[in-house]
Amino acid sequence: MGKDFWSTLKKTYHFFSSLLFGGKMIKEIKQELRKLHSIYDQFKISNEYRGWNWDRQPLKPRYYNVNLGVSEVAYYSCCPKEAISARLGEKQLTQAMLIGLALHEVFKATSDDILKNVSNKKAPWEIANKLLSSAENKIRNILLNYKDNVVLSYANSLSQLYKAIVIEMVGDITSSYMNSGSLISNLWLSEYQIDGSPLGLSKRLRADAIMNNIVVEIKLGNKYARWHEVQLAGYSLALESQNETPYDFGIIISVNLNPLLINVKGVYIDDSLRQEFIESRDNMAEELIQEKETFNGGDGL
Repeated sequence: MGKDFWSTLKKTYHFFSSLLFGGKMIKEIKQELRKLHSIYDQFKISNEYRGWNWDRQPLKPRYYNVNLGVSEVAYYSCCPKEAISARLGEKQLTQAMLIGLALHEVFKATSDDILKNVSNKKAPWEIANKLLSSAENKIRNILLNYKDNVVLSYANSLSQLYKAIVIEMVGDITSSYMNSGSLISNLWLSEYQIDGSPLGLSKRLRADAIMNNIVVEIKLGNKYARWHEVQLAGYSLALESQNETPYDFGIIISVNLNPLLINVKGVYIDDSLRQEFIESRDNMAEELIQEKETFNGGDGL
């Protein structure tokens, strides 16, 4: 294929992407990463707060048997009482949680579908055509597991989201192909499994996604809180303990479904966020053990 063809294809992707939700998710991610690189040059992360030092202070856990998740520890950092209640109480999924689960499934399905087709050496235009034409069926199959009418009412928005992510990511692949001849660009690994046990966390953690050593967190709605950044620190520490490589940057992608809108925020996962996560981990574990000892007459967890 000639360069003119690829240039036209790239412009076409940008045009359709702008119709869907502004066509700027990948662009904003790159802009945020550029800002983070300038911060990184000024403030280095201390070696003692690297996850591969999980067996030394200050990272070494006080307790190894509490099976903590990253999100609940991060939530504890801002709302300890609510986090403990959620951990000890009966687990009930709210409508917002169900919509959030469906949203995460759409992101995972999109990235998995693109990765599969890239691995099969499909050309970018073939990937786009195949996935865009099957988008409605894909969303319909995802929503088979949901009975809530409010969740089902977002079917069209979720379908548009799937198409938008396909166009954005395939457009990025096209740029990569034009520049280097490679189809491997900023491909995501969704629902990335991590063994957090060296840090006193669950053995089956799952980060929403990782992309070139960047931790990605996907959330419903457009309100950011400090604990979302602490959550990225928890995944970064766990990834470093498992993979023995740095994870310095995080990206929070927030999605509104009505109307469809995506916002991106970059986070430098510095010492303060890492320290805050570790302190919350130890404090939450200790509080849960005390609760269990009170309930069991001192037997512990």
